Amino acid sequence: MTFPRIHRENGIALIIVMISVLILTILAGGFAYAMKVEMKLAMNSRNFSELEWLGRSGMEYAKWILAEDMKLDPRDATFDIWAGGSGGLNVSNSVLAEIHLPLTVHLGRGEFTLHPMLDTERKININRADELLLQRVLTSMGADAGEIPTVIGSILDWIDPDDTEHLQGAESDFYEGFDPPYEAKNGPLDDITELLLIQGVNERMFRGGGGGPFVFERAVQGGGGRFFEEEMPTYAFGLVDVFTAVSSGRINGMTVDARTLALLPGMDEFLAGQYLEMRGGIDGVDGTEDDQLPDLSFIIPDAAARAQAQALLDTRSTTFEVRVTATMGGVSREFVGLIVRNNPNDVQLVSFYAPDDK
Repeated sequence: MTFPRIHRENGIALIIVMISVLILTILAGGFAYAMKVEMKLAMNSRNFSELEWLGRSGMEYAKWILAEDMKLDPRDATFDIWAGGSGGLNVSNSVLAEIHLPLTVHLGRGEFTLHPMLDTERKININRADELLLQRVLTSMGADAGEIPTVIGSILDWIDPDDTEHLQGAESDFYEGFDPPYEAKNGPLDDITELLLIQGVNERMFRGGGGGPFVFERAVQGGGGRFFEEEMPTYAFGLVDVFTAVSSGRINGMTVDARTLALLPGMDEFLAGQYLEMRGGIDGVDGTEDDQLPDLSFIIPDAAARAQAQALLDTRSTTFEVRVTATMGGVSREFVGLIVRNNPNDVQLVSFYAPDDK
């Protein structure tokens, strides 16, 4: 039995049409998906741009708070509005009376949250640290005696302007053997993370902590590595906890913590505790309105050491690290800024970035 030719041709044509429709449907679906992705990317790009402006708005708000705070009291303390405190004695009748950090502000299609700020004057400026202070810090954090001279010499070599090496230090000829090579700074650190570029300073020493088995070490030169079993050193705290690269150079005695206090000339952990107790004022609670700068003559018995510590302490902060979280359409992004305040009329944002972009 044979089928008429016309029926076979109609069947083939129908199959071709169905295949064509299927192909067109797939292409249309792919095009629609691509368009959806493009639109999503465009919206995200727009949102990221708007999130950045929300972050910058938060920084401007922080600048205003810092300016108004200085008008009320030239001192800076942990009870201040900018630090997340309730404010000083003069705040109740000021424009800052209703401001409490963290604070969320709705703006346009999104919002930003301004978190309590941190002054960098609560830490030691590493660009002004001498050999004795570096020795004291490294010993206190639990660094091995064998690594301390290398770290001290290398930090001093990185900061000083010459190419003469300190004992067990390192200048450019050492770092040029790295892959990729680089040179010693021969100048002050601009960011505390520069310490990680310096001979002898590893991530554990920088961040603190450590301990446990360590089984891989990258070679100093050539970018290779070697495996071995060794116990990692444990550090009570990290260099980043007590040092900053950007500050006025003085230490604010109203915001400094016990760990940093204990590192100052003539101080130790016990005396630092006494200092904080006296700073707490009548109520004995640190971070309240009656806080005051203690008289070091009641804390440090040695006159020479007391004079050195007194020369380092101040009651004013000029540099502040500010963190802002911007949110729009269910997407959040964090921004960090560095604000320098010279006076109420001179408050500048000198650094602004998103940590995720680094």
